[in-house]
Amino acid sequence: MVKRGFGKELNKDYALILKTWPYEKELHTKTALEIQKFNAKSFIEFGCGSGEATAFIHKYNPGMKILATDVDPAVISNAKHFLKSKNIFFKVADALKFRTDKGYDVVSSSHVIHNFGRAKQSKMLKTMYSALRTGGLFIIKDKILPDDPVKRERLWQRQIDRFKLYDEYGRPDLKKKMLEHEAKDKSPDVILIETPFRKMLESVGFRDVKILLRKDRDVILTARKTFDVIVKRSKIEGRGVFAARDFKKGEIVVKWDVSHRLTAKDVKRLSIDEKKYVAYMDHKYILMQPPARYVNHSCDANTYAKDFCDVAKRDIKKGEEITGDYSEDETPGFEMKCNCRSRNCKGIIRRKT
Repeated sequence: MVKRGFGKELNKDYALILKTWPYEKELHTKTALEIQKFNAKSFIEFGCGSGEATAFIHKYNPGMKILATDVDPAVISNAKHFLKSKNIFFKVADALKFRTDKGYDVVSSSHVIHNFGRAKQSKMLKTMYSALRTGGLFIIKDKILPDDPVKRERLWQRQIDRFKLYDEYGRPDLKKKMLEHEAKDKSPDVILIETPFRKMLESVGFRDVKILLRKDRDVILTARKTFDVIVKRSKIEGRGVFAARDFKKGEIVVKWDVSHRLTAKDVKRLSIDEKKYVAYMDHKYILMQPPARYVNHSCDANTYAKDFCDVAKRDIKKGEEITGDYSEDETPGFEMKCNCRSRNCKGIIRRKT
């Protein structure tokens, strides 16, 4: 799964390389214990590599079902010999293309994300978010540098100094390769820095992002896939969508699933009930999916439609019903009775001209 990574030659020297990462065992143990607190039943690891991190996780969570994935079949083969348990399963898979209908309790990776450029980092995080069940735990161990550039440089130099150990082992060749690897990790399109990385995680949908432990550049970071909105009975009409947290003005509240696109003929074949959930925007018919299909209309709506999302028109408090303006629907001749009961209720909703 790691396209850049260490490569086969450096993987052969992994035991020696670990001598220059003095905190590895502590980080593995802390990660495993954090997962133990979560009492998880299912776990997926992207980029299992040698299986060392997987072994620690299994040691402290023996009853948890583990799916260990990596893009390299040889790596998976080696890990299978190293890790033998009825609760550990292996799969050759690329994290950038991985798809699953299963929602795992915990999703994890160890020193993987920093091996990609920024666009692929975002794509991998989206894959991990998709594989995680709502309420699940995201936990990674990776090189995540402080925001302060002076501190960053000090930590980089500390790691470079550790590479002097390779000279003592008569391995100047390995020292050179590791210095080259570090130089790539430091490039602007790759380096992970605390605040920008936190924002990237939040843009994907993760919440409650925390750094549990920092050891020089290496960090254990957790986040959660939480409910942003919930669907329940509405005073306006049927079921409605309600804020499960506070939203700021301009923040995306609901992202639409636009995968169910229809033709005019498809719309005619829908049941009367399903037709209620058809939207027409940018000359496209879309059969709205939950939760977006349950956003009720209000003549005093607190969101507006943009780029197939419901965006907050103002600050929205936790517990408020999320409402949209159906008059923004572009369907020709659109008209319906309004039940919003707001002060400026128009009674009839018509397409804006």
